Amino acid sequence: MNNESRICQNCKTQFVIEPDDFSFYEKMQVPAPTFCPSCRSQRRSAIRNESSLYKRPCDSCKENIISMYHADAPFPVYCQKCWWGDGWDAIKYGREYDFNRSFFEQFRDLQRVVPAIALVNNPAQNVRSEYSNYVLQNKDCYLLFGSHYNENCAYCWYGVRDKECLDVLEVTESELVYEGNFVGASYNCAFVEYVFDSRDCFFSYDLRGCNNCFLSYNLRSKNYCILNEEYSKEEYFKKIAEFNIGSFASLGLLKKKFSELKKQALRRSSYQKNSVGCIGDDMRESKNIRHGFRVELSEDCAYCYPKITAAYNSMDISKIGYDRSEFCYEVISCTALNNSKFGQAFWQSHDLEYGHYNFSCGNLFGCISMKHKEYCILNRQYSKAEYFTLLSKITEQMKSFPYIDKKGRVYHYGEFFPIELSPFGYNESTAPDAYPLSKDEAVANGYPWRDPDVREFQKQTYSIPDNIKDVKDDILEVVLSCGECKKNYRIANMELQFYRRVKLPIPRLCFKCRHFQRMNHRNPLKLWHRQCVCDYTVRKNSTKHPHHPEGRCANEFETSYASERPEVVYCETCYQAEVV
Repeated sequence: MNNESRICQNCKTQFVIEPDDFSFYEKMQVPAPTFCPSCRSQRRSAIRNESSLYKRPCDSCKENIISMYHADAPFPVYCQKCWWGDGWDAIKYGREYDFNRSFFEQFRDLQRVVPAIALVNNPAQNVRSEYSNYVLQNKDCYLLFGSHYNENCAYCWYGVRDKECLDVLEVTESELVYEGNFVGASYNCAFVEYVFDSRDCFFSYDLRGCNNCFLSYNLRSKNYCILNEEYSKEEYFKKIAEFNIGSFASLGLLKKKFSELKKQALRRSSYQKNSVGCIGDDMRESKNIRHGFRVELSEDCAYCYPKITAAYNSMDISKIGYDRSEFCYEVISCTALNNSKFGQAFWQSHDLEYGHYNFSCGNLFGCISMKHKEYCILNRQYSKAEYFTLLSKITEQMKSFPYIDKKGRVYHYGEFFPIELSPFGYNESTAPDAYPLSKDEAVANGYPWRDPDVREFQKQTYSIPDNIKDVKDDILEVVLSCGECKKNYRIANMELQFYRRVKLPIPRLCFKCRHFQRMNHRNPLKLWHRQCVCDYTVRKNSTKHPHHPEGRCANEFETSYASERPEVVYCETCYQAEVV
């Protein structure tokens, strides 16, 4: 098999299917895709809603709940307790397959009647952490998303084994971290990015094994540094006190200074820690990953966008973790999954195809909200022999009777769900994180969109003190107004106690806008081919690099930094020579 170029039927750009891709498709018994990797990733992301939450009643117990589905969703929505309870069985919604209609039409009809889970959060596995989504094994947590095994944390995305962390993105095994972005095994840090095995660091970028560093970057095993200059312990703390980070006004100036400081930092072409044979960015403890972003503890995977943990021999996967998954294709929001494809929220399962929210199941096709089931199609039970006979007929029918969406895109067997079948508006889903579209652009593409509810937001009358030491408990009773989106938000008690402990001021933005700011600091899920910019005639290095003792480095690489960006991007060899 050779490389084969194709034109994506969505964005009309050319993409290449490599020999390794064809080998994988053969193993998974699926045809090659007709959408490019980015459009495939976009479709998966558009079917997952993490943090667009609404108040609504549970359609079973009638209690008021928080849900990722709006009250006007065209299907019943159950709270976590009712959905996981024994009072109902999704098998009763089963129906026969109609060979005169396309599969996706029939799946959409099934979706309109089967109860959906309000939040993917099992109360039996999460203690006092009800208002979190796509989570496992958390305790005393509030508004966590895609996060597992955490305690006393809030407003966290993709955090694992953290304690008392707030407003973080991809922080693992850390404690007392605030505004952390890709941080690991660190303690008492704030406003840090790419910081590992460090403690008591603030406004810092790319540190490892450091203690007490402030406004610093590209450091290894350093202590008591300000602006990369080392001080005695006494001098350091004397200078730190002058910055007055408990003041909101002072904090604003420090954030601006940190933003400017990062422009001076050396950037490695691709962040990879203990990884071998990987092409992509932000990878840890992984091997043989092609076109992967934010991948850890994984091996032999391709087109992984993003946040992948413990995945093996898989392609086109998103938001996978934390337990091992293997031989998966075109799935999102899955864990402990084997030999499965084309699904959303398949957990502790095997041999599933085309479904949503199936847990502890095996051999399902086109099923929704199933628990501990096997040999079912469109939620209808079959014997093992009947199941495989019918499954073969359906896959053949899908090849000759495809679904065609509003824009004329064709979906045979082997393609993920069309975005127009997503139960969420494009703007509610995770897709805009990597593939932002305006309402006009989304609608022009045939994607669903949800306009915000028409409502009067309360005007903020409470004056937030500049310094955290002056904030009283009465702030817990007032409504604040976000300085960005103008929506109202409140300060939770656990949040206030955290700010007091770490001596940081009350934020003036809601938690969603704070998250968007962190996301804007991450590179896009895209690669560019570039040459190392290390050049002695342009930049003064600390030493001569053995592989190019003069002139410009000849090394080339794939990187998530576009050519026109201003950052100084070095190949790994030059980077290691400078950052030691």
